[in-house]
Amino acid sequence: RKNRMSTPAEKLLNDAIVAHQKGSLKKADTLYRKLLSRHPRHSEALHMRGVLKYQQGNHDYAKQLLSDAQKLDNSNPRIRYHLGDLYRTIGEFTKAEQFFKQAVELGSIDGDVYFMLANTQFEQTHFSEALENYLKAVDCTPNDPDYRINLANCYESLNAPDKAVEHLVFVANGSNDQAIHLQLIEVLTRAGSFLEASERISLLPSSSTTDITLLIQTINTLLEADRGEDASRLLDIVMDLDLSKQSQSTLALITGLLVNVGRYDDAQKLLDITSKRFEPEAITWFQHGLCEQTSGAFENAAMSHRRALQTDPTFGRAAYSLAINGKSNVTDTELSNWQQQAYNNNNSTEEKIQFLFASARTLDARGEVESAFDAYEKANTMHHTTEPFDPDRWDAYIDSVIENFSPAYFNRIKPMANGGQGLIFIVGMPRSGSTLLEYQLTRQFSATALGEHPTIRRLFMDLPRITGEDKTVPQCAEYITADHIDYLHKQYFMSINRLGHTTDKSNKNGMFVDKMLGNFLRLGMLVAMFPDAKVLHCARDAEPTCVSCYTNLFARGLKFTYDLYGLGRAWQSYQRLMGHWKQVLPLSVYDVQYERVVTQPEVIFSEISEFLERPTTPVESDTESGAINTASFYQARQPISTKSLQGWKRFEPYLEPLQRGLGK
Repeated sequence: RKNRMSTPAEKLLNDAIVAHQKGSLKKADTLYRKLLSRHPRHSEALHMRGVLKYQQGNHDYAKQLLSDAQKLDNSNPRIRYHLGDLYRTIGEFTKAEQFFKQAVELGSIDGDVYFMLANTQFEQTHFSEALENYLKAVDCTPNDPDYRINLANCYESLNAPDKAVEHLVFVANGSNDQAIHLQLIEVLTRAGSFLEASERISLLPSSSTTDITLLIQTINTLLEADRGEDASRLLDIVMDLDLSKQSQSTLALITGLLVNVGRYDDAQKLLDITSKRFEPEAITWFQHGLCEQTSGAFENAAMSHRRALQTDPTFGRAAYSLAINGKSNVTDTELSNWQQQAYNNNNSTEEKIQFLFASARTLDARGEVESAFDAYEKANTMHHTTEPFDPDRWDAYIDSVIENFSPAYFNRIKPMANGGQGLIFIVGMPRSGSTLLEYQLTRQFSATALGEHPTIRRLFMDLPRITGEDKTVPQCAEYITADHIDYLHKQYFMSINRLGHTTDKSNKNGMFVDKMLGNFLRLGMLVAMFPDAKVLHCARDAEPTCVSCYTNLFARGLKFTYDLYGLGRAWQSYQRLMGHWKQVLPLSVYDVQYERVVTQPEVIFSEISEFLERPTTPVESDTESGAINTASFYQARQPISTKSLQGWKRFEPYLEPLQRGLGK
């Protein structure tokens, strides 16, 4: 009927709902109670007052009111919806799911009903059912960002990251919310879409309310995927924030991330902030020690690592850092404590391994060979059991690299390649003298050290996406085009620029040393990118290299170094691949024989000068200068010595598995 006048009850209910919607809950409650005093069986007043009590946190009373409303109006889907919401809030997901389903059955086509039903199913890990209802919610309201974000989370849980990306991109493209963009970067990274993730970092909107927790979480995801360069770009954002009021634990997390990507100067700045505000914890002392040892302040580093252990005697990383510091002079008491911690069942496997290596290195330095090797063997066996190495699988991979980066490949890409002057790549096995070589290049040729720069590795692993081929990484060699090479070329120089070095692809003056040793696996792609680059191959005899690997605890990766037989097999595969490169590469590779570096340093560096076509230009510096963040942080700064040439022989009686792996 037209112009029908509302009843007093309808007007009172309307006034209550208006006050409720405006947030005037006290006024709304008064009006609901007034209406119910006149009409105790008014289902909608009971319903809405139940919603109000739920919002105020009075869940038991809300449950009673909503249940009474349902009995009076059993066909109202909204009452079922709010009952479902209430039960979900108090963690009774089965009942919540039942009420949401009833709301759907009663004819509700509201996207929120499907959305909340899906959320309840998701929280019970019923992902397939949740997916169905998230899709229905999106069908009802396609532009709702919350629907899309939770739908993306569901797709990720169902191991369908590409679908998750699709919906997050939809939301991110219409939003300046930094949190959404960070979530998209995380999902892209976990999905292996590294190029897209890197591009999204460039598009990350600025925000006056940056969530530092989300930034740290995203940085960790990038580091877990070995995307240190992209992680460093997000750390730039973190370092631009006001960190003076952050908690000690947050500052320690950020400092650890800075150390992880090799930004020791920034890490030290943050440690200074932390030390002024808080009583240093074990992690703070440990991080101080790392920064000090990389800069050559060995005595200070030893003191800091001892402070870390005094604060936390189970801090195995500090013990190992102390053990490999040539200025530490480990005491009998410290060694005894480490040996006890190595067998303390309250410690994690990782901590036990760290204390075993620390004990082994100390015993080794004292000349207690049998005890040292026993500790090395226990530590390596424990590590190898945790992260086993499969030499047969590794051999198959090397075979694939040799097969696909063939003479035909180099003939095909030769006309496409150009540039790379001033770039020096050091490749080879770990513990083959690379840090010493890099250090001397920076001193004798004024070269800029890039350290173990990960960009070539990540570009190599990205080849399937770059080429658009569903092939293994080596198989993608066949599909590399001139456009791909140009892209790879530009990406590498961009990565150098992001490290703060002013260079571009036309740079002819500066010399940059990239000592990612594992690039010996990727010389086929590297030469396509930079035919004018110089490759220095750190060559060292098998036994000293392998023994040195076996007696060091590396920061990450290098699983083959924790098993003597696997080490021998890995060495053979490496030699086989280097032999292949020397036959097929369209540029020469200079073998920097470690044994000659330490016996004839003047001769070898004269030859390197001739190979690089650069005169030596020694820098005026003492031996403590420059940052070194590898296991050789101490040895590389010492005068060149022949002490290590025959050192491996102390363990010769124990090396049968290595010799077998080497085929001897």
